[in-house]
Amino acid sequence: MKYSWYSLFILPLLVLLTSCSEEVRYAHTLQEAKFTKKINASLVLKRGKKRLDYVSGKPGQTMLFLLQNTGLQQAKIDEWFMNEAENIRLYYARCEKGKSAALKKSDFILAWPDETAQKKAPGRRSPMCLNPNNSVLIEAPMDFLKKFEMTKPVETVAIRAELNLNTVSAETAVFEVDIRPIVIQY
Repeated sequence: MKYSWYSLFILPLLVLLTSCSEEVRYAHTLQEAKFTKKINASLVLKRGKKRLDYVSGKPGQTMLFLLQNTGLQQAKIDEWFMNEAENIRLYYARCEKGKSAALKKSDFILAWPDETAQKKAPGRRSPMCLNPNNSVLIEAPMDFLKKFEMTKPVETVAIRAELNLNTVSAETAVFEVDIRPIVIQY
């Protein structure tokens, strides 16, 4: 009877001490991962809202883009940035009205991410699953307009955008927007 009394306390204690699990350590986090393997996904990047005129010298202007999965399979993008604007590169080039088709890729200047955004460490990442026929909105800042120098009353600028990701690629067609000078009313 004496042994059974001890066994009621000692046996559970032994089970508890010997069954402690080992903490799992991952080799790297999502921030340190190298994303090089291409994903087979049918993605289309297009312009979102149809705003075609912007103001030179005005801060806080943005352009909206739409990334759509046109395939039949779910697209899982592991390297997706939580800050949506970091997922896109925005380029611009001055042009004449209606002449943007004649521009080459080398004529375009990188507008986003700008110098200050490139100096910062890359942001946090979170995997994103994009189901067939679903879309995600990406809002890109038009910060280059704050210091945009006007040479005419209305400037026409050609814009193109592409994904800032290694595992998937998509880019927009070149389109034009008008830039007008800021009018300060007193």
